[in-house]
Amino acid sequence: MKPLPVASIAIALGVITVGCSREPTEIRDQDAKTAELAVASIAPEGWSYSSYKDKMTEETTSYAWVKSNNTVELKFPYEGTQRGELTIHDRGGVDFGIEKGQIECRDSCLLFVKFDDAKATEYRWYASGDERRLLNIYDKAMLARLTSANHMTLRVFFYQNGFQDFEFTVAGLKPFPKADRNST
Repeated sequence: MKPLPVASIAIALGVITVGCSREPTEIRDQDAKTAELAVASIAPEGWSYSSYKDKMTEETTSYAWVKSNNTVELKFPYEGTQRGELTIHDRGGVDFGIEKGQIECRDSCLLFVKFDDAKATEYRWYASGDERRLLNIYDKAMLARLTSANHMTLRVFFYQNGFQDFEFTVAGLKPFPKADRNST
């Protein structure tokens, strides 16, 4: 094998460095912008609304829900890309759920919740009987913070998967219409 002349190596290096003339900070900034656009393009739209009329009591309950901006990947047997879902009902309850996964929580557990840039706060949540859903019933302080915030991050502990963070855009929650609570 014949050695390459030094001039050939210098020319090759010159071509490589000319092709990489952007500053490292420009590359990082561009990568961050690209990542933001990718997240924005797959992030779910804001709040969705629905109501349910109980046939037994004739009472109507209204719901609002929003999916997390980010996704998580859990280990077997819950693998696959998943989003969290935050649901609020007109009686003041807040639920968190996920399609697949086992939330590690017996009867009640502490979760970490952060609103906008405030410090994370612990809240007591309750198991719903379904390992994929937690309930935070009638916590007026939390509901007040949620309705005045733009963003919320919820940290939940999953069986064999540890803590997972779910980020929600909670701005724009509309007031619920007054529900008919009278039985007929």
